[in-house]
Amino acid sequence: MERGARTLAFVRSRRSAESVAEQARRLLHDRGRDDLVRRVDSYRGGYLPEERRELERALSAGDLLGVATTNALELGIDIAGLDAVVLAGYPGTLASLWQQAGRAGRAQKESLVVFVARDDPLDHYLAHHPRAVFGRPIEATVTDPANPYVLGPQLCCAAAELP
Repeated sequence: MERGARTLAFVRSRRSAESVAEQARRLLHDRGRDDLVRRVDSYRGGYLPEERRELERALSAGDLLGVATTNALELGIDIAGLDAVVLAGYPGTLASLWQQAGRAGRAQKESLVVFVARDDPLDHYLAHHPRAVFGRPIEATVTDPANPYVLGPQLCCAAAELP
């Protein structure tokens, strides 16, 4: 962030998102970068559509440089092409890992994705066996599109996203 990198940090819980954002603000303040403190925020599920659009706008414009977030941002925010993503622990599936990592980079620009293993046996295994991530296909997804509990909300989301 001190070099202008727009960065997401994916964490596991709402509390962690707020805590990581507050720690980043405190570190920036301690380093004499009060100009960046207001450019850090957190994101979690439950925001209204207007709030999500404002976060998208602020990240895209560079008004926000750092956002600590839960996996709610995987599908709730239309943002990509950021400079860096920090994955604080394995999110549980390869699909989620690549969805989160894919928020950094695009259009032939350099970017960075960092995986920080939590104190968890699976995280440690993946940190020491990268082929378990890079050498496998993403898990298959199975859904029944005729299920009204799936179809209805998906149609509403699709309709809301139309230009």
